[in-house]
Amino acid sequence: MKVIIWSISAEKNLKKVYRIYKKTATKEVADKILVEIFQSVKSINFGEKIFQVEESLKNLNQQHRYIVCRHCKIIFFESENKIIISHVFETRQNPKKMK
Repeated sequence: MKVIIWSISAEKNLKKVYRIYKKTATKEVADKILVEIFQSVKSINFGEKIFQVEESLKNLNQQHRYIVCRHCKIIFFESENKIIISHVFETRQNPKKMK
């Protein structure tokens, strides 16, 4: 099992997603979405290569892959024996913001 590390950027993204759902829905909905995101991230350890490559980040040569959870795209890559969560992107915004 690989260690999963959240980048500072991903943590900030996650907090932003939480605030959005807390404001537009309820605290309970925001909490539930966080739980679902964390469960999705745990699934990476079952085989990160099964997830799709993030085409828009191919130029970084780090084999970024992603999982979609609700309206969130969780972007990650493998580095040595670690999985780095690099971004959590709310998919209802402009994709150019992800780069």
